[in-house]
Amino acid sequence: MRSSYVDNGSELPQFYYTAQNSIFEQAVGGKPRLNNDVSKPAQNDQFFFSAEEYKLVTKDDAGKETTTYTAPEMRLNLDTAFFQDKILKAPASKLAAADVFQEYFRGLYFKVEKADGSPATNMALMDFSKGKITITYKAKTAITTDDENTTEEKTLVINFVTPTSSGGTANLLQDAKSTAYADAINSSNVNKIEGDERLYIKGGQGSAAVIRLTDFASKLDDIRAKNWKVNEANLVFNIDSDKMTGADEPRRIYLYDLTNNVPVVDYFSDQTSSLTTGDTKGAKYIFGGLINLGDNKRGKTYKIRITNHIRNLIKDKTAKNVDLGLVVTESIGISTSNFLEKRIVLFNDPIEYFSQVPKASVMNPLGTILYGGKSSVPDDKRLRLEVYYTKPN
Repeated sequence: MRSSYVDNGSELPQFYYTAQNSIFEQAVGGKPRLNNDVSKPAQNDQFFFSAEEYKLVTKDDAGKETTTYTAPEMRLNLDTAFFQDKILKAPASKLAAADVFQEYFRGLYFKVEKADGSPATNMALMDFSKGKITITYKAKTAITTDDENTTEEKTLVINFVTPTSSGGTANLLQDAKSTAYADAINSSNVNKIEGDERLYIKGGQGSAAVIRLTDFASKLDDIRAKNWKVNEANLVFNIDSDKMTGADEPRRIYLYDLTNNVPVVDYFSDQTSSLTTGDTKGAKYIFGGLINLGDNKRGKTYKIRITNHIRNLIKDKTAKNVDLGLVVTESIGISTSNFLEKRIVLFNDPIEYFSQVPKASVMNPLGTILYGGKSSVPDDKRLRLEVYYTKPN
């Protein structure tokens, strides 16, 4: 991997996309894998994700044992000959700076496949930003002794990503899409006036929904004329529980300004923090998007507040009624968008398209099916905009 490339004398940023498996496979070629320790099959062909803490027992010089526990993680013994040749015997010029080393080493390629005979598929969210390669080796001691062969053990650590490095990661995905889902997101029968009966949103190599408040200008004019004061406005999405039976449901969805690829104003105005430390989905709970469960402990609705967004449209007649994007999210604190490899055309109209998607949506593998705003959807299930207002005396 690299952070930039040169084209016609100009240095340009290097982008990687989730569907570029074949490019990485060609770069790897037929090279043998590095986790080739045959004495530890659980680190290669029999590897599986475990939620158990990692336990390490060490002994001091007196033989006293000490046990330490760390969070669940992937630990692999890698080929020592490779790293001895590639790192310990590398030319000094290749280790002189982080960007030079990145160009020289490029990185590690992790390929995960379903094992033969494996029952259900497992999902795991790996934080490669905390990954590291630890090389332990022996070197001649710096202390002068009569024995010239005296050595001491040393450790060299290569971090995958650090705040000062230009290193990065790319997740290459090959989702197995069900026929019903593939047909739904690839349907050519899209009516940009009436909308769809179902909204299919999914993370990973997934899909987003477009929310357009049609025939809205006349309603705003009516509110202005009557001088109503908007107290609260919400979009309420009902989950199609029948189609989601037995499926894992995303805990949170995220609504944003699709036209400009930025959060809506209500996102910024909500400064609430998560009630649980380290919960990346729990902050900004007034803005909403968290799943609401029914009596059966299954998802029932998602509600997102857009009060200030609606107020701004009422106050300013020149304000554009932008399209809104809807995606699942892994972290509500990450609002930046990344470019897509290919633009997505809206409503079969080449003039209307979007070319970015929120970064946190790709990080979440789950998806959900929501009822849309089409008139054929039962009224109690239909996507609705709720506006609570006060009439002046």
